[in-house]
Amino acid sequence: MHRTRFVLLGLVLASAANAQSKPPDAPAEIAAFDAQALYDRVVRSCVYLVSPKGGRANGVLIDADQRLVLTTAGAVADAGRVSARFPARDRDGAVVTDPMRYIDRFRAGEAIKGKVLHADGVADLAVVQLDKVPPDTPAVLLAKESAEAVTEVFWVGSAGQNAFAWVAGKVGTRT
Repeated sequence: MHRTRFVLLGLVLASAANAQSKPPDAPAEIAAFDAQALYDRVVRSCVYLVSPKGGRANGVLIDADQRLVLTTAGAVADAGRVSARFPARDRDGAVVTDPMRYIDRFRAGEAIKGKVLHADGVADLAVVQLDKVPPDTPAVLLAKESAEAVTEVFWVGSAGQNAFAWVAGKVGTRT
C-alpha cells in the first residue's frame, strides 16, 4: 500500500537493530536477537498522532532538540495541527496498545500539540514539530541509505486494532 513509508520507518528501526547486532568475533551465546529489548528501546521514541479530521498514525521522533516526528502524510497532511501521545504503560509496565486509551486521553485534553511542517503525498511522509517532548525521550537515527531487498527490519506502529504494535520482517518488493 504505502511501501515507501514502511521502508523508511523500517530503515529507522533497522538502524536501531543493527546497533544491537553482535560484533563478528562475539561469542555464540550473545548471537541471539532480543526483539523485546529492541522494542523496549525504540518504542520510547514512537508517538501516536491524531488529526482533528480523524486521521490516526504512528510516528517516530527523529530530532529531540527540534521535536521533529516523521509520520505518514495521509493521516495528517490536511490537518495542519495534530495531537500526540507518547506510549503509556499499564500497571505491569507493558506498553498500552489499545488506541482507545490514547483517544480518551486526547478527548480529556491530555495531549501534546504538533504542527505539520511538511507533507509529501507521493512518498506518503510528513514531518511534524511537537510543542514539547517528554524529558529524556531519545530520537531514532535515520539510516543513511535505503535497505536492500531481504534486509531485516523491525517496525513499530499501528497494526489492526493496536497502537505501538511491532512486526519483524524483511524488506521485499511488491509487483
